[in-house]
Amino acid sequence: MKTVVVTEEESDVLLLRALIGEGSNTVEFVKSGGWSAADSLARSYLVDGQHDVALVVDADTYDPSAVEARRRFLTHSLASVALRTRWQVFVIAPEIEALLFADRHTLEELIGRAVSDSEFQEGRFEPKQVLRRLLPGQKWAWFFQERLPQVDLTPLQNQKEIEHLRRFLNGTRKKVAA
Repeated sequence: MKTVVVTEEESDVLLLRALIGEGSNTVEFVKSGGWSAADSLARSYLVDGQHDVALVVDADTYDPSAVEARRRFLTHSLASVALRTRWQVFVIAPEIEALLFADRHTLEELIGRAVSDSEFQEGRFEPKQVLRRLLPGQKWAWFFQERLPQVDLTPLQNQKEIEHLRRFLNGTRKKVAA
C-alpha cells in the first residue's frame, strides 16, 4: 500500500514535504487545485484500494465552526469510500501557509528580511495576504523550492498539525512493513 498526501497547491506540497522532513521521500505528494478538487482526488486514490491518503487543505477561515464544518464534510466524504484506518483529514486554519508564522526567526530567515510585529501577527490570520506583501512578484512554488532547503525548519516542525500528519504517515509506513 502506498501513501499519498493530497493538498491544494504546489507551494503546499513543497511546504508540507519540507516540514515533514525525514521520511517524506517515502510518501507521494499531489496538488489538486482547491479543497473540493483535493477531496475528489483523495476519494479517487482511496477507491483504487492501493493508497492510504492524508488530505491536507486550507480552512479558508479562522472561524472554529466553519473549520469544523469543513472537517466534518471531508471526513464524511472520505468515510463513504474507505475504512477510517486508510485516511486522515487535516484542515489547517486559516491556510497552510499559516504554519510559516509559528516562528518569527524562521520566517525571517526564509524570506531574507525582518518582519514587523504587525506583519507577523497579521500573518497568523491572513498568511497568504501577508506573504504576497513580503514576497512581491514571487511565485511561491519557485520561492519555496529554492529557499526551504536552505532554512532550518526545526522550529516549525513541532506544530500539532505537522506532528499529527507525521504520526499518520509513520503509521502507514508501519502497516506496509508489517
